[in-house]
Amino acid sequence: FAGWPSPDMEHYTEGRLYLLDCPTLTVTALTESGAGMPRWSPDGTALAFTQQGEPAFYKNSGICVANVKDGALTNRRIISQQFDENGWLQAWGPAGIYFGAMQRTSYQLLCIDPESGQFWRVTPPDAQSWPSAGDLFGGISFTPNFSHAALTYADHTRCAEIIVIALKNQSVSHQPPTTSHQPPTTSNQQPLTYITNFDAQTAAWPLAQHEVIQWSSRDGATIEGVLTKPIDFDPARAYPLLVVIHGGPTAVSIPSKLSYYERRYYPIQQWAAKGALI
Repeated sequence: FAGWPSPDMEHYTEGRLYLLDCPTLTVTALTESGAGMPRWSPDGTALAFTQQGEPAFYKNSGICVANVKDGALTNRRIISQQFDENGWLQAWGPAGIYFGAMQRTSYQLLCIDPESGQFWRVTPPDAQSWPSAGDLFGGISFTPNFSHAALTYADHTRCAEIIVIALKNQSVSHQPPTTSHQPPTTSNQQPLTYITNFDAQTAAWPLAQHEVIQWSSRDGATIEGVLTKPIDFDPARAYPLLVVIHGGPTAVSIPSKLSYYERRYYPIQQWAAKGALI
C-alpha cells in the first residue's frame, strides 16, 4: 500500500510504498519518497508503481516494475521511457499494465507491456471521446478475467456516461511509437456499450459547444487548446476573449460537454451565453 507522512498537500510528493505482513502485522517500507499507485502482477510476484520525477510537479512520473521477494523490491526498472506523459495506474492484467493518461486535449485508457515498454491505446483513437478525469486516478473497473472494463465516458456532445468496453481480443501493434501523443493502437478495436443515458436530462439545454484548435509555437511545436463559442457565433463579428488559466502545471483543458472544471470552478457556459469567447 501507499502511505504519506500526513494528508497535507505539502507532503503530496513524499508517498512511499509499504508491505504489510498480515500474520504479524509488520509493516516494511519498500521504496523511498515519491512512489505511489501500487498494482500487483497477476501472479503476485511483481509490483508496478509510479515514481515521481524531479523536480516534483514539473517532471513526469515514471511507471516502474519490480520483483517482490522476502519483503524487498528487486530488479527495479522504469518501463515508460517511450511514454512522455504522466500515467495513473489502474490494474495489471494478462495483456499488460493498464493506466490512464492525458493525450493532447483528452484523457485516454492505455496499456503498457511490462517487458518491452511498448504501449497502446485501449480507448478508441479518434480523440473525440474519452474517460472522465476522475476515472484516471483508479476509478476504472475490470472484470476478473480482464475481458471487459467499466468506466465513465464523455465527449464534446455528451455528458459522462457509464460504458463497458471489451478488452479480450485486443492485441499489441508492434509498430514503435512515433510521438508521445500518437502511440500504437490496438488491433481488433472493440465497440463501446453505453449503460446509462444521463445526458438526456440536458438535451434541451442551450449549451455552447467546444472546439479543439491548434497553432504552432515559435519552436515549431504544435499547441492544442479548447475554444468555447457562443451558441449564435458569427465569424464576421468581434467578440471579447476570456482565457482560463489553470493547469497544475501539467494538466489540460478538455472539450467535454459540462466538464468537471466547468461544473466546479469556472462559469464558462455562463460567459459564453453573455457573448464571450473562452
